[in-house]
Amino acid sequence: MAALRQYLKETADATIQPLQRLKLLELLQARADSTCAILRPRLLDATLPLPHRLRTIAQGLLDVRGLLAAGQLGSLQQLGANSAAIPTQDLTDHCVRVLVNVAEQQQIALIVSTTMPNGLWLQAQEALRLLEAAGADPGAGHEVLKAMLALVAAQPEAFTAREVAFLIEYLRQFGSAVELANRPVPPLERWYWLEQSRDLPPVAIARRQPPSQGILRYFSCATLGKIASQHLIQLANGRPPAELGLPTSGLDEHREVLVRAQQRWSSVPRRHSHRRPSHYRVELCARMQTLWSMLREGESAKVSGGATPITDWMVLNESPSGFALMHVTGAIDDMAPGDALGLRTAPGRPWHIGLIRWARSDNPEHFELGLEMISPTAIPVEAVQQREEQSQRCAALLFPAVSGLDRNETLMTRRGQLSTGAFMLIRETDGKLQVTQCEMHHLVLQTSKIEIFEFRRNFAPA
Repeated sequence: MAALRQYLKETADATIQPLQRLKLLELLQARADSTCAILRPRLLDATLPLPHRLRTIAQGLLDVRGLLAAGQLGSLQQLGANSAAIPTQDLTDHCVRVLVNVAEQQQIALIVSTTMPNGLWLQAQEALRLLEAAGADPGAGHEVLKAMLALVAAQPEAFTAREVAFLIEYLRQFGSAVELANRPVPPLERWYWLEQSRDLPPVAIARRQPPSQGILRYFSCATLGKIASQHLIQLANGRPPAELGLPTSGLDEHREVLVRAQQRWSSVPRRHSHRRPSHYRVELCARMQTLWSMLREGESAKVSGGATPITDWMVLNESPSGFALMHVTGAIDDMAPGDALGLRTAPGRPWHIGLIRWARSDNPEHFELGLEMISPTAIPVEAVQQREEQSQRCAALLFPAVSGLDRNETLMTRRGQLSTGAFMLIRETDGKLQVTQCEMHHLVLQTSKIEIFEFRRNFAPA
């Protein structure tokens, strides 16, 4: 990796003609592709904050792809008016390579939850502009850009590394359904816009109106959302994934990922509450089992073997539905979007239960979380369910019914610990056990880490 990066830097600094540089970069592109194919899978099981070795790999891959894209694009821009010096097909191939390298940067940054490299969106749009200005067939370039745009619209910050990888594979097959346009057509709320002269990600018209000046490109994922909806219906009806052209690896595990992406492609999410800046400390308990023990046994439970200690965080902004937090002190590891955790404003205060909606770590010393609050209180319970000839017993958190939200009692467990059907709910209060026969009603929420079920108590005599 280090040698490849050095070759790319030397190629960028060499005093040679643009066409010669493009030829050299074409050779280095093949080596970069093979290196990425070997190293990138190592990032898929990483949790946050990213270990040093994996952070080094990720940064190396980002650097290599960035140097390739910058070198290729710079050489094409140097040719400028002398574009006749390069055959149209070669120009097309080079522009597509720029877009592929930019897309790889986007994907790697999302997989490791870091910020996008500077210039990413400018480079993508400039490569496409050169392609279109030359009168070349922009089809392959459009395919790459459409997948990038659909990935943004799916709000990938809310997904784990493997979930992002699943979406990338899905979009390789079906991302072409994204609609690109110079002008949006009604209904306008389903469109996003990009400004060609600014290094900014896409913005939904539903969130902010486009500027009145400047060169804009619009896109919509509504058709892609319809396709994903049809896939989900067909899967529910028993159609094999291979018949639908879907990624077969991990589909059962990641079907909920496609559900969430489909919802965002079909209907652009709106922000329903204002976020206000804040600056005060809170405490987090980032392990469900540790939190369960503390709620049941008291504060001393947090020091039990293997438990994750309470950590201190700073609130950056907040809304009625959640918080943006920055890590201050305390050891943290193995965190990922979809994890549940406890938050309290001070020692001795009640624990509120939240869900990690996004995570970002640009370096080992800086870590931010987006937290969606899902319950103001939780009761530690156990659930026992008969499975074949064995009983499955697991710790769970009981969320009381919320009349204002029209929500019945719900139960949160680690993913895969309970299934539909009957189960026994065990609650200990003041040394006394309360056992209730219950029936799973429906799944309210599922992430890669947890599941929340609505259930009903059965008080009828056996």
